[in-house]
Amino acid sequence: MLIPDKPKRSVPDIRGAVHRGAEEVVESASCRLKRHFMFQGHMDTLNLSYQTGTLLVTGELPSFYLKQVLQTALRDLPGVDRVDNRVAVVTANGSANSRSRD
Repeated sequence: MLIPDKPKRSVPDIRGAVHRGAEEVVESASCRLKRHFMFQGHMDTLNLSYQTGTLLVTGELPSFYLKQVLQTALRDLPGVDRVDNRVAVVTANGSANSRSRD
């Protein structure tokens, strides 16, 4: 008889900080963005992954403003020390925009 695995839960470390599993962090981030009115219709263009405190976001958005809002929306998630925002800004005709770093 097979016994199903228990769902993985957050585990506090010695200092009381909570270490969350990658799936749990990605699910929390995805839910937060899905609830945010500015990302309705854009979730299918975004990809989320998590490793060792860093939430990596890739994909495409139509403006630099949305890219900044994305960063702000995800920065205070439990278990996330850093958001690596690699989202490309792409215009409606599909061409990528870039800002010079002068």
